[in-house]
Amino acid sequence: MTATLLFLPGTACDSRVWQPTVAELQYPTAAYFVDFAGANTISAMAEIALDCASAIEGKIIPIGFSMGGLVALEMWRQAPSRIAGMVLCGTDPSADSPARRVVRQQQMEIACTLGFDAMIDTLKEKYFAPDDAAALMALEQCALAMAQQQGIPKLVAQHAALASRYDGWPLLPSINVPVLVLCGDADQICTPATHLRMAAAIPEASYRPIYQTAHLAPLQQPQQVAQYIDEWLLTL
Repeated sequence: MTATLLFLPGTACDSRVWQPTVAELQYPTAAYFVDFAGANTISAMAEIALDCASAIEGKIIPIGFSMGGLVALEMWRQAPSRIAGMVLCGTDPSADSPARRVVRQQQMEIACTLGFDAMIDTLKEKYFAPDDAAALMALEQCALAMAQQQGIPKLVAQHAALASRYDGWPLLPSINVPVLVLCGDADQICTPATHLRMAAAIPEASYRPIYQTAHLAPLQQPQQVAQYIDEWLLTL
């Protein structure tokens, strides 16, 4: 099946979160990166992604990381006839919880008062699994650069979108296209257990763990992520 890949970033991320993975892909198909601009709801982000795909002939495959996975699910809800399949990486379809909102607000306060570098420093253990110091420094610098590029206004909008999102679990059984579910084996933000449950709820889903990485798997293990995507695309 020939379909266009639409890569969707996570919170405080841009296309750079997916670029290392895309560079490793061997499957010959077109790929686009989506920018959510200042959208402050998951629904509006999905509309932006679908608008990006409006000039694309044929079907699309949303490939979403973290918040981008929620957008992929919302794209299915809004326009299932356009979707040939999807990849969900580091994603939790649950509605936001009060505890998570507190943590998110704390992160916002750190970013606003101490800067994005301090915010990334508090998250790096959850973002990246242990690796050599030079590799970790490069990953942290990339995460910092993406967050700085987003800026406070976009980060506020993204946190509002996450806080207001609906519970996506009831939607999952209705997804009747192939879905690849990926998760870092050390992900503490969107856990492997959540991904296994998600894969079990989607009729045509398959689950693959990304080894030796935490939440930002597409950045830390792009070869593994690309290999799984390539293998999955060949089955469509």
